[in-house]
Amino acid sequence: MKPHRLLPLCATVCTLLAAGAALAAAVPIRQGDAYLYPDGTRVRALDPAGRPGQPAADGSIRYADGTVVTHDTRSGDTRVQRPDGRAALLAGRTPPPAGGSSFAFADGTRLRGTDVAGRPARLAPDGTVHYPDGTRATHDTRSGDTRFTAPDGTQRLINRRKSIDRTVRPPPGSARPPRPAAAASADPRYAGALLTLPPDALVTAPPVRGAAAPASAPRPIDPFATARR
Repeated sequence: MKPHRLLPLCATVCTLLAAGAALAAAVPIRQGDAYLYPDGTRVRALDPAGRPGQPAADGSIRYADGTVVTHDTRSGDTRVQRPDGRAALLAGRTPPPAGGSSFAFADGTRLRGTDVAGRPARLAPDGTVHYPDGTRATHDTRSGDTRFTAPDGTQRLINRRKSIDRTVRPPPGSARPPRPAAAASADPRYAGALLTLPPDALVTAPPVRGAAAPASAPRPIDPFATARR
């Protein structure tokens, strides 16, 4: 009797676990004085001595004194591990304002929080905003580009920094990009209606350079604040 082969099953399970870990442990990108995670969480880039932290492949940030910061983009939890063994769990995610009025990104840009019927949108762990009518929106804090994609594949690009507002519809019969999944209760009358609104009703420009950030804008997490207490 031949022995059972378990290697393919183990490989499959390991692959799934690795994929889940990769989703939760996105590598942050340096942006000014902070490291930015896909969900908008910002972590201080320099230690008190002015030395930059180094992002690792597992999504953590390691500083010269031995401090390690890890952030889970799914749960929003940020954990700070100090060199002396102490650990702290910090609130790393700024929840959307009450009523779903808007979503604030790290650069001060805000996206509309409801569809045209007034139903609240939701923010995915990767920073994508999903609207009940099937429209989805993404914002790039580095370029300033905000893209809205309607259920039929129509895309609208808005960049308030560069005064860009451009709508592109897929040619008839051409290959279209994957359509956002609309909720079962979505009203087809509103599908894609967000793309017909004025840009000011969709995207609020970030504050002028040097001006104070909005009170609800995410603030950088300081992993060294607990060490000074």
